[in-house]
Amino acid sequence: MIIPLRTHVVRALLSAAALLVVGFATLACGTPEPPHPADTGGSVDVSVKVGECLTLGGSEANASATPAPCGSAESTHRVTGKAPKQEDCSKDTDAVYFEEIFTAQTGALCLEIDWAKGQCYKLSDAGPTKHACVGGDPAVVKIGETVEGATDESACANGGTVYAVRKVAVCFEQPV
Repeated sequence: MIIPLRTHVVRALLSAAALLVVGFATLACGTPEPPHPADTGGSVDVSVKVGECLTLGGSEANASATPAPCGSAESTHRVTGKAPKQEDCSKDTDAVYFEEIFTAQTGALCLEIDWAKGQCYKLSDAGPTKHACVGGDPAVVKIGETVEGATDESACANGGTVYAVRKVAVCFEQPV
């Protein structure tokens, strides 16, 4: 008997303007907010550890995830946690990759954008994408410092994105 394995991705998106002001979107994953899972179980067919990166592709209903070096041209997301179900990921997760057999979830990867220091991204309603570091386009930002312990955008002089549950701010700079 062949058991169908289905993969899914749930993405959270905001407009570029909101991204600069309040940080990247959040997923509504139940109440009250659980602590962010580092590795609380679950099983997916992607061999990555918390802190490692991957390339997320495919569609929402048939997603693919392939390990990739963090900061590389191929990487799109960093694994911030592993959980039994997508609902167990924290509210400040940018995306969730999960697998299921029939309708039972077998595991989830909690993901944030692979914000690589010095890399530039174009911010849009579809989400940030890696971009050439050229000035003149207000939607293009360069990644600066990461501030641990931050709970709001005041940690970044030029704006940024804040992961309030994990208390981390990724600060933006304008490319030259």
